[in-house]
Amino acid sequence: MCETAFACFLNVLNLGLRSGGGIADVIGAQPYSSDHVGLFVARVIFDLSFFIIMIILLLNLIFGMIIDAFGELRDQKTRDEEDQKNICFICGIERSEFERHCNFEEHTVEEHNIWSYVFYLVYLVEKQKISKTEMTDIENLVLERYLIKSYEWVPVGKSLSLEKIYEKENVSKEDNIELIQKKVEGIQQDVVNLSKQLNTSLIGDLKASIQELNGKVQVNQKQPAYIQELFRKVEDIQRSLAARPSQ
Repeated sequence: MCETAFACFLNVLNLGLRSGGGIADVIGAQPYSSDHVGLFVARVIFDLSFFIIMIILLLNLIFGMIIDAFGELRDQKTRDEEDQKNICFICGIERSEFERHCNFEEHTVEEHNIWSYVFYLVYLVEKQKISKTEMTDIENLVLERYLIKSYEWVPVGKSLSLEKIYEKENVSKEDNIELIQKKVEGIQQDVVNLSKQLNTSLIGDLKASIQELNGKVQVNQKQPAYIQELFRKVEDIQRSLAARPSQ
């Protein structure tokens, strides 16, 4: 089958890997003999070692690496497709942010169209070749940044449509806050007016009670019980007036 060590190595590698049971399926079987037990055991160990190391471990390791590599490529492709569908290529803002206020598809087609930026760069390059002196300051700035591979001029994280919507929402929030403040002030004024009315009514009742007690005292000057009652009610009135908050 082979005459040199290198030829034997190639034959073992070729025939052994292509055989389901390893190299033992290709080379002849070693018969068992009581005179050559050691040779038979050595052949069994060699065949099993080749099958376990080359067929089971090595081939499965290679197949696993290939499958993992293809799985990683598939996952990367899926992530790229998700980014293309759900993230604006120009500003990098996610679809969910636009869907809360406007339409994401309209934004990528009308406001941040990729081909519009490509055409604009081509226009600047061609205009520089044809009529460089007629270029504006903005065109010179964009072209200069593009040539040095600086993308500061790209509106990353910015969108005019979203900024206008945010501005309107802020104005609406401020109007709501002012309306709430006016309502709170109106409620406070109502509370003050009600407190004044309650104080006026309480003072009138207290005056009526004092006059009533004064009348009882004048009629019953010789009865100490009415005098004591008068003192108690006057003290109660004083405590009530002291407990009322001053307005």
